[in-house]
Amino acid sequence: MHSVYAVLRAVITVLLIEDHPLVRSLVKAYLDSQRDIFVVGEAGNSKRGVDLVQQVQPNVVILDIGFSGLNGLEILKPIRDNSPKTQVIIYSIHDSSPYVADALAQGAAHFISKGTPIAKLLTAVRTAAVKSSLSPALWQIT
Repeated sequence: MHSVYAVLRAVITVLLIEDHPLVRSLVKAYLDSQRDIFVVGEAGNSKRGVDLVQQVQPNVVILDIGFSGLNGLEILKPIRDNSPKTQVIIYSIHDSSPYVADALAQGAAHFISKGTPIAKLLTAVRTAAVKSSLSPALWQIT
């Protein structure tokens, strides 16, 4: 649990959109253990995720793509439209080339396989947060 001081110091706000409660809980616990990251919300489905992004405008969204109904790739554009500075990291077990290429073409900042060490997700969050804090005009030179 974050103290008020920790929340005020947090420089990276993260929203998790993941349909598996255990994965969501483990990722949240790992991110919450970092002094520079604050998880501002969680969603277990795509509709709730899009709504939360619009409400909280996080620096970073960690998004699974394997949802029933609208999947993560289908909500990537609405997320980017509703919160243009928010950077999206796809975090998925579906790590074949077509998924990766499609996600990156639609504006995802990173694609991280759930099979990789979670430290790589942390690095992606911090890298994406830097991009989130820059003007879109500078994104091409970062």
